[in-house]
Amino acid sequence: MATDRGKEHRFSWSKKGFTLVEVLIATAIILIVIVVLLQVVTSMSSLWQKSTGTIDSFQSARAAFTTINRSLSRAVLKTYVDYVDANGNPITNANLTSTYYTTAAPFARASDLQFICGPTTQIAPLATPPANYPGDMVFFQAPMGISTDANVAADKYLQRTLNSIGFFVEYGTLPAPGVVPAWLNTALGLAASPPYRFRLIQYTQPTDRLIIYSKTAAANYIIDWINGASGTGAILSPIGVSANFQNTVLAENVVLLILRPRLEPQDEMTLATPLAVTYGATTANSIISPNYHYDSRAWWTGYAFSTTHVESKPYATYMRNQLPPIVDVAMVAVDPNSLVRLSHTATAPTVLQVPAGTFTNSANLDADLAAYGAQLTANHIRYRLFRSSVQLEGAAWVNN
Repeated sequence: MATDRGKEHRFSWSKKGFTLVEVLIATAIILIVIVVLLQVVTSMSSLWQKSTGTIDSFQSARAAFTTINRSLSRAVLKTYVDYVDANGNPITNANLTSTYYTTAAPFARASDLQFICGPTTQIAPLATPPANYPGDMVFFQAPMGISTDANVAADKYLQRTLNSIGFFVEYGTLPAPGVVPAWLNTALGLAASPPYRFRLIQYTQPTDRLIIYSKTAAANYIIDWINGASGTGAILSPIGVSANFQNTVLAENVVLLILRPRLEPQDEMTLATPLAVTYGATTANSIISPNYHYDSRAWWTGYAFSTTHVESKPYATYMRNQLPPIVDVAMVAVDPNSLVRLSHTATAPTVLQVPAGTFTNSANLDADLAAYGAQLTANHIRYRLFRSSVQLEGAAWVNN
């Protein structure tokens, strides 16, 4: 009997299960854990996608910034000393007479090349509306070895041939259907709704299309070699290849490019006196380009000396055929994911335009960049500021 009761006891114990309350509590706990895990996974996935998207969106901007720095550092002018007339202008072959062999003629720095930078809407007056061409543009010559001639490109002895190079930012649509394949235009729906966005453009004159040496006495001597024509807006033509140059997109969503040519502090203090400038915190880093303009040919006869291009004639005299020793480069790129809510029309969105009154005095570069960054942050736009000070290897500055 004792044995039978033990078996019965064991049998009844094995048949005992969880109560309804216990099952409900366990289910609730499992659901809570699942919800928490889903939230964690979703949050991590969102953070990963956002981080990856941000890194990807700035990767091309970083590469473009490196290209600008490397190209600027190789700028050349190939300066030499030559005879000049009483006005300081080069003596051309047509004006060269025996008088210059018998009379002491003055000498001056000379060069067939040019370095020019400044606000885009002033160097290229056809850059309108101004909001679509923020910041500065720069043009110069450098031995980049770029050529459309396969024989030149393949020759190892010609890999440092001269090119004209430039950089600027513009806001607009993608290239015309003639540049982008028709099937891609159709797939992207560009004909119906062309996308507007900011782009960093690189201007290039291949070696076999280099025309600066043929532009030595034209009325538009200052920028004819850039355009290859008498107009001043051809450089803003659609992305692609033209008769004398080609424009390519280095990076998208670059909304600002600023270039500030400057001297070493000691050279700035030395130059301040003859320029009648009081050197101090309000002028530091801006003596040779107080309004961001720098032009190695600004001294040329017929060029309008004004605050639009150079501060004054004395400034032009010092810049004459000289490269600035240092160029401060500032570039702002934005994360396209934070621009989705913005409407993209033919004019750049207001929140991406630079604040009024900024980037006109190069001594205020840091403060102006901070103000622009604050504007982007206030509008919940993620951005990245790239800064550098590029030493121009070919510069040999002299204060005379």
